[in-house]
Amino acid sequence: MLLTNSNKNATLGAGYYTSVHAGTDITSEIASITYIHHVHSTTIAGGINEESNSADKSSVTQMPETQTTSGGCYTVSAAKQCPGWVYTNVQEMTGHGLDWVGYCSTCGWRDANQQHGDVTKCRNVIGSGYTVSCGHENGDLIEAIIKY
Repeated sequence: MLLTNSNKNATLGAGYYTSVHAGTDITSEIASITYIHHVHSTTIAGGINEESNSADKSSVTQMPETQTTSGGCYTVSAAKQCPGWVYTNVQEMTGHGLDWVGYCSTCGWRDANQQHGDVTKCRNVIGSGYTVSCGHENGDLIEAIIKY
């Protein structure tokens, strides 16, 4: 982008920028640049815009990649199915009497009421909370406003 006497202001639209460079042939004017960054929110869908005097992502409020509750930018569950397997090969006393049980090879989850020798996919859900779903990284540069 080239700024001239007839084009003194430039605002970059929303996008994913790692850096912004603005040049001008106007040397007698004093300009200021305000950077608008995306900041993850736990309550506002799409996040919030935060102003900074720097294009650096670390110049704005830092937010984690996961939260304990759903809302705002955090709407995708971080919980997932355990990838382990349960081999039923142990007899234990349960509330129903003597049952065959197995333990997950990955998370140790106990699965009862199976048949001896059964090999089943673990049904335990591991992980908790919610991850970012807004399509931005925290601190992404959304806009740069140049004022003379």
